[in-house]
Amino acid sequence: MLRKTLVAAAALAGGCSCNHDYDYTFPDPAAPEDPSLTAPTSFGSWLSFDTSPEGDRLTMSYYDRDRGALGWAVGVPAGDEVVWAHEKVDGYPDDAGLDVRDVGQYSSQRTAPDGTVWVASYDATNGGLRVSHRIGPHTWAEPETDDGGSGAPGVGQWASLALDAQGLPVVAHADAARGAIRITRFDGAQWSSVQAYASKAVDDVDDLGNPITRPAGVAQIDLVIQGDELLLAFHDTASTSLHLVRGQGDTFTDEVIDDSGDVGAWPSLWTDGDTVRIAYHDAGRQNLMFAEQQGAGDWSLTRIDDGELRGADTELFERDGEPAILYFDGWDNDQWLAVRSGDAWTTSQVGGAEGAVGFFNEAVQAGGRWWAGSYDHTHDALFLRPL
Repeated sequence: MLRKTLVAAAALAGGCSCNHDYDYTFPDPAAPEDPSLTAPTSFGSWLSFDTSPEGDRLTMSYYDRDRGALGWAVGVPAGDEVVWAHEKVDGYPDDAGLDVRDVGQYSSQRTAPDGTVWVASYDATNGGLRVSHRIGPHTWAEPETDDGGSGAPGVGQWASLALDAQGLPVVAHADAARGAIRITRFDGAQWSSVQAYASKAVDDVDDLGNPITRPAGVAQIDLVIQGDELLLAFHDTASTSLHLVRGQGDTFTDEVIDDSGDVGAWPSLWTDGDTVRIAYHDAGRQNLMFAEQQGAGDWSLTRIDDGELRGADTELFERDGEPAILYFDGWDNDQWLAVRSGDAWTTSQVGGAEGAVGFFNEAVQAGGRWWAGSYDHTHDALFLRPL
């Protein structure tokens, strides 16, 4: 279960229920309240996008690779650019009284309707999930931590955070040591965790026919909440298959969507309550895949891009009533976009001439435009472009 640090439950609940002044909570980066806070020298890795409550500004959490810390920023669109104001969230070694630790990988963030920002990330130093929330400009409550009940390493990897109908955080994350998925949620007063899925080791043979055992494991989890139901798409690394788990409370059902080889990596999930869509990577064939279910009907599977090393780091969203997918071209280190119109898919390059981009792809609509972001590995920075 979650272990409290320095913040009382009452303070946490207060952080979730106040009516924030959005202009105060999300200052204009052109006139930041703390002008001394400059952009980190490294940001864009383990990227997560959302918007401010009024929808005009972008928000972003990321892993500061230089300092092994978790950062957050709010951005104001200015033409084809975005002006960012950055804040330190967790793990910065120059913060007084803070233990030096490596946190911020697998960052996932959402902004509640009242303006409270919630960010989940992984504590690589000690193992465990860390959940931070913002209570004012440059002010973040002491992070909550989850040690998995036994201090097991790997708890908190592949974190995916969503907000329930009350605007409270729910986090799906891997318990890597046990090959399981945990659901950790805050009900306004306390935290609780349940296990939603457990992988099983698989006996197989290698390319030479020698017997091997693939250990139980899960990776690349994506959580969506629809009404009272939780939906989780993820890659079972033992069976090398794509799964979808649905459930409420502590009751979950598992469905295998695709087990046609080494498939299911980097799933991105979307639903409107009737249609369910998943973009994912066929790692064996190195292709971009798309799965769709209408109502209670059968799943349809479509191979969208069968080019060289295409389809990792998928980001599925809906634009103009049609599915669209950002994904990685691993052959040329580019970011690509696939868009469906009717029954046909078209693909086009978004970026890559500037450097190696397309890692940790994210898409968000803010200020009336869609923005595509990713990590620029060449320049150790954020790559951002309007679509």
